[in-house]
Amino acid sequence: MSEKEKLSVLESENRRLKTDNDRLLEIVAQMRVTLNRLILQYISANHPFFRKSAVSLNDNHFAGIPVQCHL
Repeated sequence: MSEKEKLSVLESENRRLKTDNDRLLEIVAQMRVTLNRLILQYISANHPFFRKSAVSLNDNHFAGIPVQCHL
């Protein structure tokens, strides 16, 4: 296999890996949103104080405080 062919194979593999990486980053972002919703649902369901407070599960805010989950 010539150097040119090796380079072509490596470039192709690099493009595939970049595509896979982008897809995985999208999955991780969706998992963060899901985890935040689950945490908010758990907190609001298990604590009397929070059951009385307004909880918005759609915009990742809890009682007016932005909720962030860092994995």
